[in-house]
Amino acid sequence: STASGMPPSQFLNCSEIPEVKPGRSTATQSVISQATVEVKWEHRFNELRREFLESRVKLVDWWLTGTAIFLTLFGILVILIGYLGYRRFREIEAEARQNVMESKQHADEAARLVTEIKTKRDQAESVLKDMNAEIAATKPERASEAAESVKKNPVASLIDRARADALLLQRQGRLEEALWKWRSIANIVEGIDQEFEVQAWFSIGYLSGELADYKAAIDAYDNVLRLNPNLTVAYNNRGNAKHEMSQYEDAIKDRDKAIQLDSNYAAAYYNRGVTNSKLGQVSEAQQDFRKILILARKADDKDMEAEMERLLAALDKPK
Repeated sequence: STASGMPPSQFLNCSEIPEVKPGRSTATQSVISQATVEVKWEHRFNELRREFLESRVKLVDWWLTGTAIFLTLFGILVILIGYLGYRRFREIEAEARQNVMESKQHADEAARLVTEIKTKRDQAESVLKDMNAEIAATKPERASEAAESVKKNPVASLIDRARADALLLQRQGRLEEALWKWRSIANIVEGIDQEFEVQAWFSIGYLSGELADYKAAIDAYDNVLRLNPNLTVAYNNRGNAKHEMSQYEDAIKDRDKAIQLDSNYAAAYYNRGVTNSKLGQVSEAQQDFRKILILARKADDKDMEAEMERLLAALDKPK
């Protein structure tokens, strides 16, 4: 009892006192009680172990379930991204095809425009191909028409426009300005386009002769023949300039060269006949005029035929 002075916690719990059955010794009962306790602890341990394993299984199940859900969601995300990427790829592919088609259309249009520009430039160049100052003087309407067509051509080259300007200036009687224009053209195309250069120097020679600057005319025709040694009209025209400068023998040589290149060149025969007549070489002059008479009859040129007959008759008369 508490009256004995012992604390309450020191009292034994009656339920923990092994049951002492009659007929068994205290030692035997102690062993049995100990075995019972061990069985209970082992049973409790097994329960705890089973609970632990069950909790681990549940944890693994939760982890696997979570992993499966995550992988499923990740797969769906990957598929969604792939689908969106595929759609964007198809859109880009379609845009690229459209751009290629548009680029091809632009390229075709550019090629068409280039061809059109080249055609128009070729037309402008062909119109003026054989045009020079002498043709502008002998065929003024044709020269004016050609020059105007080039001026109206929006893609005509600067050189073609300059040539057209020179022809129009000549048609307006502004010979010095036309001469200056041809000199500018000759300087620009020098060493670049021989055909244009020949045309420019020939025009310079012709206009210089028209302005009575025969020395300049001879120099210009020298440049023409340096570039084109077989241009018969240049020999004939240079001979005319030399005749005006009283260089009669050299003038006859130039006409000889022209006739050598073209045996039916009536102008060269006529001019040589005039120079021979100037030198008093009547027989040579008559031969030249008779040749022109033959050519006139072949061409059925009545005016030329009558003119030659008049000149021959004049040469037959005694001075």
